[in-house]
Amino acid sequence: MSNSSYGVTVLLLSLLVDADLGDAFAGVLSHYVRFVDPDPSDSNRWRWPLRDYWADLIGHAAAIRLYTKPGMEYNLYKCENYVYRQAGCAIDALIRCYGIKKFVQMLHITLPVNKNPKYDQLVRLYLEGDSLVRSGDRMDPRVSGACDFAAGSGDTDPAVPDAPAV
Repeated sequence: MSNSSYGVTVLLLSLLVDADLGDAFAGVLSHYVRFVDPDPSDSNRWRWPLRDYWADLIGHAAAIRLYTKPGMEYNLYKCENYVYRQAGCAIDALIRCYGIKKFVQMLHITLPVNKNPKYDQLVRLYLEGDSLVRSGDRMDPRVSGACDFAAGSGDTDPAVPDAPAV
């Protein structure tokens, strides 16, 4: 179920329980739309007062979001998809320029300081044998090894330095 359809489902369920369509609709509107009276002395638009007709329409309805942020749905398939489909050509070019060993060394030297924790969590869960993470493990069987990926790079040594501990 997509995040937007999940939000709509939650909204519909809340309507069935509360049976007040007007409040639910006003809640969605109050979360996503604001009509305000500009205040030239204040640059922060969130502090500007609501227009009277808008405040009357939405009343005191609680804001309702239709989108919910996904949890840990990141898996090997999504990681591979990003690497091969979005960054694959750039990675291939660097490997052909530097060779696989130097590329991997440079990669570990230049990793960002504020790395997204989802990658460390993905590795940890994979090593623990988590079936949810591995369920996305659908690597293309045509990709038999890292050196095959950089065919023609001149670097045929399959030994790649170990990655630093996560």
